[in-house]
Amino acid sequence: MGCNSQRFRWLIILAALLVFVGIYWHFVSSGGQGKIRELRAVGEPKRLISTIGNILHGKESLKSTPWREVFSSDDNYLDIGPAKIKWLTGGYLCFNTEAGPWEFALCSKRDLKEVSKKDLQNQFVGEKDLVKGYNVFGRLGYNEDSINVITREIILARLAKKPGMVYALKIRRRENDTVWVSVMEITK
Repeated sequence: MGCNSQRFRWLIILAALLVFVGIYWHFVSSGGQGKIRELRAVGEPKRLISTIGNILHGKESLKSTPWREVFSSDDNYLDIGPAKIKWLTGGYLCFNTEAGPWEFALCSKRDLKEVSKKDLQNQFVGEKDLVKGYNVFGRLGYNEDSINVITREIILARLAKKPGMVYALKIRRRENDTVWVSVMEITK
């Protein structure tokens, strides 16, 4: 009886050790990187109230109204992690959100899986930082309240108050005012 309980204890200890080693190996091998998620945002989503107002004022016809868009759950925010990043028509990511300001950096990699902790040393730029903003994104890519992004470009984003958690965003596709983005979380 005593021998069986001793074996049971050792089995529990061995199982716990294997679980711990497995978790450790997962984080070491992934370099702190998370899964890649796919997101979508619409610059100016059609809303029911404004559409009805347009129909009543003769700006839109009842027959030609894209009702699927009106009743869709389109949003102009990318739900990145602890906060959302606002997407504007024309290809802009905004610095400010309700959770606080975001900071952005350019990444030279072309594939999200190639982004490493070394890339997190790139220069991050915040809102109204014109000198750094122009140096990193150029005069056409940086505005005081947003940055302009290009398809297939990878942007690094982090909340200013949480610089240890960085998100790599790959702008996969832009069509009219809609953007499709792949996002990967990276811990420092």
